[in-house]
Amino acid sequence: GLFAYLFAGNLVQNFAVFIMIGAISNLLIVYLGNQVLFGLLFQEYGLLQKLPSLAIQPKLIPNVTNDEKPVYFGRFSGRDFTSKGALLSPITFSLAALSLAGAITLGVLNVPIVQPAVNPEPSRLYLEVKDFSQFENTADVEAKLLDTILLDGEALDYAEDIAIHELVRVEDDIDVNYRIYVIDILSSLDAVTDFSFAEDDFVTDDFNILLEHIVYAHYEDEQVAVVSFLETQAITNQPTVIEIALGTLIALAFVGVYLLLRQSFAKAFAIVTLSGTISVLTLGFFMATRIPVFSTMTLALLPITLMSVLTLLVIFAQSQRALAAMEGRRPTMDEAILSLRKATSLSATPIFITLGSLLYVSLAFFGVGPASLQGLAATLLLGSLVAALLVTSLLPNTYKPFYRLFKGFNVWLLRPRKKEA
Repeated sequence: GLFAYLFAGNLVQNFAVFIMIGAISNLLIVYLGNQVLFGLLFQEYGLLQKLPSLAIQPKLIPNVTNDEKPVYFGRFSGRDFTSKGALLSPITFSLAALSLAGAITLGVLNVPIVQPAVNPEPSRLYLEVKDFSQFENTADVEAKLLDTILLDGEALDYAEDIAIHELVRVEDDIDVNYRIYVIDILSSLDAVTDFSFAEDDFVTDDFNILLEHIVYAHYEDEQVAVVSFLETQAITNQPTVIEIALGTLIALAFVGVYLLLRQSFAKAFAIVTLSGTISVLTLGFFMATRIPVFSTMTLALLPITLMSVLTLLVIFAQSQRALAAMEGRRPTMDEAILSLRKATSLSATPIFITLGSLLYVSLAFFGVGPASLQGLAATLLLGSLVAALLVTSLLPNTYKPFYRLFKGFNVWLLRPRKKEA
Protein backbone atom coordinates (compact mmCIF):
# COMPACT_ATOMS: atom_id res chain seq x y z
CA GLY A 1 0.00 0.00 0.00
CA LEU A 2 2.76 2.46 0.87
CA PHE A 3 4.70 1.58 -2.30
CA ALA A 4 1.57 2.10 -4.43
CA TYR A 5 0.84 5.42 -2.70
CA LEU A 6 4.36 6.75 -3.38
CA PHE A 7 5.02 5.46 -6.87
CA ALA A 8 1.79 4.33 -8.60
CA GLY A 9 0.35 7.78 -9.32
CA ASN A 10 -2.82 9.67 -8.49
CA LEU A 11 -5.25 7.09 -9.82
CA VAL A 12 -4.11 4.46 -7.31
CA GLN A 13 -3.54 6.64 -4.24
CA ASN A 14 -7.05 6.29 -2.83
CA PHE A 15 -6.88 2.53 -3.20
CA ALA A 16 -3.42 2.51 -1.58
CA VAL A 17 -4.73 4.43 1.46
CA PHE A 18 -7.54 1.88 1.77
CA ILE A 19 -5.00 -0.98 1.69
CA MET A 20 -2.81 0.62 4.38
CA ILE A 21 -5.74 1.32 6.72
CA GLY A 22 -7.02 -2.23 6.20
CA ALA A 23 -3.61 -3.77 6.86
CA ILE A 24 -3.09 -1.84 10.11
CA SER A 25 -6.65 -2.58 11.28
CA ASN A 26 -6.26 -6.26 10.45
CA LEU A 27 -2.94 -6.44 12.36
CA LEU A 28 -4.40 -4.85 15.48
CA ILE A 29 -7.64 -6.84 15.45
CA VAL A 30 -5.91 -10.20 14.90
CA TYR A 31 -3.23 -9.50 17.50
CA LEU A 32 -5.62 -8.30 20.19
CA GLY A 33 -8.15 -11.03 19.37
CA ASN A 34 -5.53 -13.76 19.69
CA GLN A 35 -4.25 -12.30 22.94
CA VAL A 36 -7.72 -12.38 24.46
CA LEU A 37 -8.65 -15.78 23.00
CA PHE A 38 -5.53 -17.68 24.07
CA GLY A 39 -5.38 -15.80 27.34
CA LEU A 40 -8.88 -17.04 28.15
CA LEU A 41 -8.12 -20.61 27.08
CA PHE A 42 -5.00 -20.84 29.24
CA GLN A 43 -6.38 -18.80 32.15
CA GLU A 44 -3.69 -16.11 32.07
CA TYR A 45 -3.72 -14.42 35.45
CA GLY A 46 -3.32 -10.85 34.22
CA LEU A 47 -6.19 -11.20 31.78
CA LEU A 48 -8.47 -12.90 34.29
CA GLN A 49 -8.30 -9.81 36.47
CA LYS A 50 -9.64 -7.72 33.58
CA LEU A 51 -12.49 -9.99 32.53
CA PRO A 52 -15.23 -7.87 34.16
CA SER A 53 -14.16 -4.90 32.04
CA LEU A 54 -14.54 -7.12 28.95
CA ALA A 55 -18.07 -8.17 30.00
CA ILE A 56 -16.88 -11.79 30.39
CA GLN A 57 -17.83 -14.01 33.32
CA PRO A 58 -14.75 -15.93 34.54
CA LYS A 59 -16.80 -18.92 35.74
CA LEU A 60 -17.93 -19.60 32.17
CA ILE A 61 -14.37 -19.94 30.82
CA PRO A 62 -12.95 -23.50 31.04
CA ASN A 63 -9.27 -24.02 31.83
CA VAL A 64 -8.00 -26.27 29.04
CA THR A 65 -4.77 -26.97 30.94
CA ASN A 66 -6.87 -28.76 33.58
CA ASP A 67 -9.02 -30.50 30.96
CA GLU A 68 -12.13 -28.62 32.05
CA LYS A 69 -15.19 -29.00 29.85
CA PRO A 70 -17.08 -25.98 28.49
CA VAL A 71 -20.23 -24.99 30.32
CA TYR A 72 -21.33 -22.07 28.13
CA PHE A 73 -22.48 -22.66 24.55
CA GLY A 74 -23.63 -19.22 23.47
CA ARG A 75 -26.43 -16.87 24.39
CA PHE A 76 -28.91 -18.71 22.13
CA SER A 77 -28.16 -22.24 23.34
CA GLY A 78 -31.38 -22.41 25.37
CA ARG A 79 -33.67 -20.91 22.74
CA ASP A 80 -35.74 -23.02 20.35
CA PHE A 81 -35.77 -21.19 17.01
CA THR A 82 -37.70 -24.02 15.36
CA SER A 83 -40.82 -23.76 17.53
CA LYS A 84 -42.73 -21.88 14.80
CA GLY A 85 -41.43 -24.09 12.01
CA ALA A 86 -44.64 -26.09 11.62
CA LEU A 87 -46.59 -22.89 10.95
CA LEU A 88 -43.90 -21.15 8.88
CA SER A 89 -43.05 -24.10 6.59
CA PRO A 90 -46.27 -24.27 4.52
CA ILE A 91 -46.36 -20.48 4.17
CA THR A 92 -42.73 -20.33 3.05
CA PHE A 93 -42.87 -23.14 0.52
CA SER A 94 -46.20 -21.90 -0.87
CA LEU A 95 -44.71 -18.46 -1.48
CA ALA A 96 -41.64 -20.04 -3.06
CA ALA A 97 -43.85 -22.12 -5.38
CA LEU A 98 -45.82 -19.01 -6.36
CA SER A 99 -42.60 -17.08 -7.02
CA LEU A 100 -41.24 -19.89 -9.18
CA ALA A 101 -44.50 -20.18 -11.10
CA GLY A 102 -44.60 -16.40 -11.57
CA ALA A 103 -41.03 -16.33 -12.91
CA ILE A 104 -41.81 -19.09 -15.40
CA THR A 105 -45.02 -17.35 -16.50
CA LEU A 106 -43.29 -14.01 -17.03
CA GLY A 107 -40.52 -15.73 -18.96
CA VAL A 108 -43.00 -17.44 -21.26
CA LEU A 109 -44.85 -14.15 -21.83
CA ASN A 110 -41.50 -12.42 -22.56
CA VAL A 111 -42.08 -9.97 -19.70
CA PRO A 112 -39.04 -8.92 -17.58
CA ILE A 113 -38.96 -10.91 -14.35
CA VAL A 114 -37.74 -7.83 -12.48
CA GLN A 115 -38.45 -4.24 -13.42
CA PRO A 116 -35.35 -2.98 -15.30
CA ALA A 117 -33.83 0.23 -13.98
CA VAL A 118 -33.04 3.23 -16.16
CA ASN A 119 -29.34 3.99 -16.42
CA PRO A 120 -28.81 7.05 -14.17
CA GLU A 121 -25.55 8.07 -15.87
CA PRO A 122 -26.01 11.21 -18.02
CA SER A 123 -24.52 11.74 -21.45
CA ARG A 124 -21.40 13.90 -21.47
CA LEU A 125 -19.72 16.57 -23.56
CA TYR A 126 -15.92 16.71 -23.50
CA LEU A 127 -13.88 19.80 -24.38
CA GLU A 128 -10.09 19.50 -24.27
CA VAL A 129 -8.16 22.75 -24.73
CA LYS A 130 -4.58 24.02 -24.55
CA ASP A 131 -3.31 27.26 -23.07
CA PHE A 132 -4.38 30.44 -24.94
CA SER A 133 -7.69 28.89 -25.99
CA GLN A 134 -10.75 31.13 -26.04
CA PHE A 135 -12.31 28.73 -23.50
CA GLU A 136 -10.20 29.80 -20.54
CA ASN A 137 -12.69 28.90 -17.81
CA THR A 138 -16.14 27.42 -17.22
CA ALA A 139 -17.80 30.80 -17.77
CA ASP A 140 -16.40 30.89 -21.31
CA VAL A 141 -17.57 27.31 -21.92
CA GLU A 142 -21.10 28.21 -20.84
CA ALA A 143 -21.36 31.58 -22.62
CA LYS A 144 -19.59 30.71 -25.89
CA LEU A 145 -20.63 27.10 -26.31
CA LEU A 146 -23.36 25.60 -24.13
CA ASP A 147 -25.74 28.58 -24.05
CA THR A 148 -25.59 28.97 -27.83
CA ILE A 149 -26.75 25.43 -28.68
CA LEU A 150 -30.39 24.85 -29.63
CA LEU A 151 -32.13 21.47 -29.81
CA ASP A 152 -35.14 21.78 -32.11
CA GLY A 153 -35.23 25.44 -31.13
CA GLU A 154 -34.98 24.75 -27.37
CA ALA A 155 -32.00 25.64 -25.16
CA LEU A 156 -29.60 22.89 -24.17
CA ASP A 157 -30.04 21.68 -20.55
CA TYR A 158 -26.81 20.81 -18.73
CA ALA A 159 -25.55 20.36 -15.18
CA GLU A 160 -24.30 23.48 -13.43
CA ASP A 161 -21.20 21.81 -12.02
CA ILE A 162 -18.62 21.44 -14.77
CA ALA A 163 -15.67 19.21 -13.92
CA ILE A 164 -12.19 20.40 -14.90
CA HIS A 165 -9.16 18.10 -15.21
CA GLU A 166 -5.71 19.59 -15.75
CA LEU A 167 -2.71 17.73 -17.15
CA VAL A 168 0.63 18.34 -18.81
CA ARG A 169 1.81 16.65 -21.99
CA VAL A 170 5.29 16.80 -23.47
CA GLU A 171 5.20 17.84 -27.13
CA ASP A 172 8.50 18.35 -28.96
CA ASP A 173 10.33 18.47 -25.60
CA ILE A 174 8.00 21.24 -24.41
CA ASP A 175 5.49 20.95 -21.55
CA VAL A 176 2.02 21.83 -22.82
CA ASN A 177 -0.80 22.48 -20.34
CA TYR A 178 -4.22 21.00 -21.10
CA ARG A 179 -7.62 21.51 -19.51
CA ILE A 180 -10.42 19.01 -19.99
CA TYR A 181 -13.97 20.21 -19.34
CA VAL A 182 -16.54 17.48 -18.64
CA ILE A 183 -20.17 18.60 -18.91
CA ASP A 184 -23.13 16.40 -17.98
CA ILE A 185 -25.88 16.85 -20.58
CA LEU A 186 -29.36 16.58 -19.04
CA SER A 187 -31.39 17.06 -22.22
CA SER A 188 -32.65 13.96 -23.99
CA LEU A 189 -31.30 13.85 -27.54
CA ASP A 190 -33.19 10.76 -28.72
CA ALA A 191 -35.94 12.63 -30.58
CA VAL A 192 -33.94 15.72 -31.60
CA THR A 193 -33.78 16.26 -35.38
CA ASP A 194 -32.24 19.75 -35.64
CA PHE A 195 -29.07 20.82 -33.81
CA SER A 196 -28.44 24.53 -34.42
CA PHE A 197 -26.16 27.39 -33.40
CA ALA A 198 -27.88 30.52 -32.07
CA GLU A 199 -25.39 32.97 -33.65
CA ASP A 200 -25.67 31.83 -37.29
CA ASP A 201 -27.93 29.74 -39.50
CA PHE A 202 -25.98 26.48 -39.23
CA VAL A 203 -28.29 23.46 -38.71
CA THR A 204 -27.39 19.77 -38.68
CA ASP A 205 -28.78 16.47 -37.49
CA ASP A 206 -25.48 15.46 -35.81
CA PHE A 207 -24.54 17.00 -32.46
CA ASN A 208 -20.80 16.41 -32.91
CA ILE A 209 -20.82 18.16 -36.30
CA LEU A 210 -22.47 21.18 -34.65
CA LEU A 211 -19.82 21.25 -31.90
CA GLU A 212 -17.00 21.15 -34.44
CA HIS A 213 -18.67 23.96 -36.43
CA ILE A 214 -18.92 26.20 -33.35
CA VAL A 215 -15.34 25.62 -32.17
CA TYR A 216 -13.37 25.38 -35.41
CA ALA A 217 -15.48 27.28 -37.96
CA HIS A 218 -17.11 30.04 -35.93
CA TYR A 219 -14.46 30.75 -33.26
CA GLU A 220 -11.54 29.35 -35.33
CA ASP A 221 -9.97 28.14 -32.10
CA GLU A 222 -7.01 25.94 -33.02
CA GLN A 223 -6.11 25.50 -29.36
CA VAL A 224 -9.03 23.11 -28.90
CA ALA A 225 -7.69 19.58 -29.15
CA VAL A 226 -10.94 17.65 -28.75
CA VAL A 227 -14.62 18.55 -28.65
CA SER A 228 -16.92 15.56 -28.54
CA PHE A 229 -20.30 14.40 -27.26
CA LEU A 230 -20.59 10.83 -25.92
CA GLU A 231 -24.10 9.57 -25.39
CA THR A 232 -24.79 7.00 -22.68
CA GLN A 233 -25.24 3.59 -24.24
CA ALA A 234 -27.22 0.78 -22.65
CA ILE A 235 -25.13 -2.28 -21.89
CA THR A 236 -26.59 -5.03 -24.03
CA ASN A 237 -24.16 -7.87 -23.34
CA GLN A 238 -24.84 -8.22 -19.62
CA PRO A 239 -26.43 -11.50 -18.49
CA THR A 240 -30.18 -11.62 -18.08
CA VAL A 241 -32.05 -12.53 -14.91
CA ILE A 242 -32.95 -15.91 -16.40
CA GLU A 243 -29.32 -16.69 -17.24
CA ILE A 244 -28.02 -15.77 -13.80
CA ALA A 245 -30.84 -17.64 -12.03
CA LEU A 246 -30.18 -20.68 -14.21
CA GLY A 247 -26.48 -20.51 -13.37
CA THR A 248 -27.31 -20.41 -9.67
CA LEU A 249 -29.61 -23.41 -10.10
CA ILE A 250 -26.90 -25.38 -11.88
CA ALA A 251 -24.38 -24.51 -9.13
CA LEU A 252 -26.88 -25.65 -6.50
CA ALA A 253 -27.43 -28.89 -8.44
CA PHE A 254 -23.67 -29.62 -8.38
CA VAL A 255 -23.63 -28.93 -4.65
CA GLY A 256 -26.52 -31.36 -4.26
CA VAL A 257 -24.64 -34.10 -6.16
CA TYR A 258 -21.60 -33.58 -3.96
CA LEU A 259 -23.73 -33.76 -0.81
CA LEU A 260 -25.38 -36.94 -2.09
CA LEU A 261 -21.93 -38.52 -2.28
CA ARG A 262 -20.66 -37.15 1.01
CA GLN A 263 -23.81 -36.96 3.13
CA SER A 264 -27.08 -38.88 3.31
CA PHE A 265 -29.85 -38.46 0.72
CA ALA A 266 -32.10 -36.74 3.26
CA LYS A 267 -29.46 -34.15 4.22
CA ALA A 268 -28.61 -33.40 0.59
CA PHE A 269 -32.22 -32.86 -0.47
CA ALA A 270 -33.02 -30.82 2.66
CA ILE A 271 -30.06 -28.48 2.12
CA VAL A 272 -30.73 -28.03 -1.61
CA THR A 273 -34.46 -27.47 -1.06
CA LEU A 274 -34.08 -24.91 1.72
CA SER A 275 -31.21 -23.03 0.03
CA GLY A 276 -33.12 -22.89 -3.24
CA THR A 277 -36.23 -21.67 -1.43
CA ILE A 278 -34.29 -18.79 0.14
CA SER A 279 -32.99 -17.66 -3.26
CA VAL A 280 -36.40 -18.01 -4.94
CA LEU A 281 -38.12 -15.98 -2.21
CA THR A 282 -35.48 -13.25 -2.50
CA LEU A 283 -36.00 -13.02 -6.25
CA GLY A 284 -39.76 -13.26 -5.77
CA PHE A 285 -39.81 -10.12 -3.64
CA PHE A 286 -38.38 -7.97 -6.45
CA MET A 287 -40.57 -9.74 -8.99
CA ALA A 288 -43.74 -8.98 -7.00
CA THR A 289 -42.92 -5.42 -5.96
CA ARG A 290 -41.53 -4.43 -9.42
CA ILE A 291 -38.85 -2.28 -7.82
CA PRO A 292 -36.60 -1.01 -10.67
CA VAL A 293 -33.21 -2.77 -10.45
CA PHE A 294 -30.47 -3.78 -12.86
CA SER A 295 -30.44 -7.40 -13.96
CA THR A 296 -27.05 -7.85 -12.28
CA MET A 297 -28.88 -7.77 -8.93
CA THR A 298 -29.48 -11.49 -9.41
CA LEU A 299 -25.72 -12.04 -9.06
CA ALA A 300 -26.44 -11.78 -5.33
CA LEU A 301 -28.39 -15.05 -5.52
CA LEU A 302 -25.14 -17.03 -5.80
CA PRO A 303 -23.52 -15.81 -2.53
CA ILE A 304 -26.92 -16.02 -0.78
CA THR A 305 -27.28 -19.64 -1.86
CA LEU A 306 -23.68 -20.43 -0.90
CA MET A 307 -24.05 -18.88 2.57
CA SER A 308 -27.32 -20.77 3.10
CA VAL A 309 -25.67 -24.09 2.19
CA LEU A 310 -22.69 -23.44 4.48
CA THR A 311 -24.82 -22.43 7.47
CA LEU A 312 -27.05 -25.50 7.02
CA LEU A 313 -23.94 -27.69 6.93
CA VAL A 314 -22.82 -26.11 10.20
CA ILE A 315 -26.10 -27.16 11.84
CA PHE A 316 -25.87 -30.70 10.47
CA ALA A 317 -22.25 -30.99 11.65
CA GLN A 318 -23.28 -29.87 15.14
CA SER A 319 -26.12 -32.39 15.11
CA GLN A 320 -23.82 -35.17 13.93
CA ARG A 321 -21.50 -34.61 16.88
CA ALA A 322 -24.43 -35.06 19.26
CA LEU A 323 -25.61 -38.24 17.48
CA ALA A 324 -22.11 -39.73 17.44
CA ALA A 325 -22.63 -40.85 21.05
CA MET A 326 -25.27 -43.36 19.83
CA GLU A 327 -22.74 -45.94 18.76
CA GLY A 328 -23.99 -49.26 17.48
CA ARG A 329 -27.48 -48.13 16.45
CA ARG A 330 -29.14 -45.75 14.06
CA PRO A 331 -30.99 -42.83 15.68
CA THR A 332 -34.73 -42.74 15.31
CA MET A 333 -36.44 -39.95 13.41
CA ASP A 334 -37.54 -38.24 16.63
CA GLU A 335 -33.98 -38.36 17.96
CA ALA A 336 -32.59 -36.94 14.71
CA ILE A 337 -35.13 -34.09 14.67
CA LEU A 338 -34.52 -33.29 18.34
CA SER A 339 -30.78 -33.24 17.67
CA LEU A 340 -31.33 -30.79 14.80
CA ARG A 341 -33.38 -28.50 17.04
CA LYS A 342 -30.60 -28.42 19.65
CA ALA A 343 -27.92 -28.02 16.98
CA THR A 344 -29.77 -25.02 15.53
CA SER A 345 -29.72 -23.30 18.93
CA LEU A 346 -26.02 -24.08 19.45
CA SER A 347 -25.11 -22.90 15.94
CA ALA A 348 -27.21 -19.72 16.02
CA THR A 349 -24.37 -17.45 17.16
CA PRO A 350 -21.87 -18.28 14.35
CA ILE A 351 -24.73 -18.27 11.83
CA PHE A 352 -25.88 -14.80 12.88
CA ILE A 353 -22.29 -13.52 12.86
CA THR A 354 -21.67 -14.91 9.35
CA LEU A 355 -24.91 -13.61 7.87
CA GLY A 356 -24.51 -10.38 9.86
CA SER A 357 -21.18 -9.68 8.15
CA LEU A 358 -22.85 -10.15 4.76
CA LEU A 359 -25.68 -7.93 5.96
CA TYR A 360 -23.23 -5.20 7.00
CA VAL A 361 -21.45 -5.17 3.63
CA SER A 362 -24.71 -5.07 1.69
CA LEU A 363 -26.14 -2.34 3.91
CA ALA A 364 -23.02 -0.21 3.45
CA PHE A 365 -23.14 -0.51 -0.34
CA PHE A 366 -26.90 0.05 -0.41
CA GLY A 367 -26.51 3.26 1.61
CA VAL A 368 -23.40 4.86 0.11
CA GLY A 369 -22.46 2.72 -2.90
CA PRO A 370 -22.89 3.62 -6.58
CA ALA A 371 -26.41 3.52 -7.99
CA SER A 372 -25.56 0.64 -10.32
CA LEU A 373 -24.71 -1.57 -7.32
CA GLN A 374 -27.62 -0.60 -5.08
CA GLY A 375 -29.89 -3.30 -6.52
CA LEU A 376 -27.20 -5.91 -5.93
CA ALA A 377 -26.68 -4.67 -2.36
CA ALA A 378 -30.43 -4.61 -1.71
CA THR A 379 -30.69 -8.23 -2.87
CA LEU A 380 -27.86 -9.25 -0.55
CA LEU A 381 -29.51 -7.32 2.27
CA LEU A 382 -32.87 -9.03 1.80
CA GLY A 383 -31.33 -12.44 1.15
CA SER A 384 -29.27 -12.28 4.34
CA LEU A 385 -32.37 -11.55 6.42
CA VAL A 386 -34.40 -14.30 4.72
CA ALA A 387 -31.54 -16.80 5.16
CA ALA A 388 -31.10 -15.96 8.85
CA LEU A 389 -34.83 -16.47 9.45
CA LEU A 390 -35.39 -19.65 7.43
CA VAL A 391 -32.13 -21.46 8.19
CA THR A 392 -32.75 -21.24 11.93
CA SER A 393 -36.48 -21.99 11.70
CA LEU A 394 -37.26 -24.53 8.99
CA LEU A 395 -34.45 -27.08 8.86
CA PRO A 396 -36.06 -29.78 11.09
CA ASN A 397 -39.40 -29.49 9.28
CA THR A 398 -37.65 -29.58 5.89
CA TYR A 399 -35.48 -32.54 6.87
CA LYS A 400 -38.28 -34.72 8.31
CA PRO A 401 -40.12 -35.66 5.04
CA PHE A 402 -36.83 -36.41 3.26
CA TYR A 403 -35.73 -38.54 6.24
CA ARG A 404 -38.89 -40.61 5.89
CA LEU A 405 -38.65 -40.81 2.08
CA PHE A 406 -34.99 -41.87 1.91
CA LYS A 407 -34.78 -43.90 5.10
CA GLY A 408 -34.30 -47.15 3.21
CA PHE A 409 -31.64 -45.61 0.93
CA ASN A 410 -29.74 -44.24 3.91
CA VAL A 411 -29.77 -47.57 5.72
CA TRP A 412 -28.55 -49.36 2.60
CA LEU A 413 -25.81 -46.82 1.93
CA LEU A 414 -24.60 -46.68 5.52
CA ARG A 415 -24.72 -50.47 6.06
CA PRO A 416 -21.20 -51.59 7.09
CA ARG A 417 -19.49 -53.74 4.50
CA LYS A 418 -18.13 -57.14 5.39
CA LYS A 419 -14.41 -57.26 5.60
CA GLU A 420 -12.74 -59.64 3.22
CA ALA A 421 -10.97 -62.53 4.84
